Amino acid sequence: MSDVLDIQSQCCSEFEDENDSIVAIKGGIKSRKGRGFIEGSGSELSKIKAFDKLGSSDVLSEDGILPQCSVEGWVLFVTGIHEEATEDDVKDLFAEYGTINSLVLNLDRRTGYIKGYALLEFEKYIDAYNAKENLHDALLLGQAIKVNWSFTKGPNL
Repeated sequence: MSDVLDIQSQCCSEFEDENDSIVAIKGGIKSRKGRGFIEGSGSELSKIKAFDKLGSSDVLSEDGILPQCSVEGWVLFVTGIHEEATEDDVKDLFAEYGTINSLVLNLDRRTGYIKGYALLEFEKYIDAYNAKENLHDALLLGQAIKVNWSFTKGPNL
């Protein structure tokens, strides 16, 4: 009168099916590290034969450094400014070359004099370039100033 259940045969067959499916899943997995995996041979980077070149309109300096635009314009870094120069003195000197978006002239808190450098942002590249070329080694309150690009792209070696 007793019914016998064959629990072990049902259990084991279920686990064997699961083991087979797990092995099948693990067999299809490829171990990869990093990003940008593309199916097939080689990556997208290896398929590119030529990269963009600098155009003839880009002006390189003698050491191959190219100026880089900031978010809102072209920024010049001016050093060697006399400690008693004012913001108006610097602005008047550079204003004849174009529209100045911003001028930053930091003060030394301890002495109250300027620190000797300024950051000028021009709206147009040609204005900043002309100011850099014409005012490098110019005199401001009897002291020679140096004008360079704040942001540059180095030479590709």
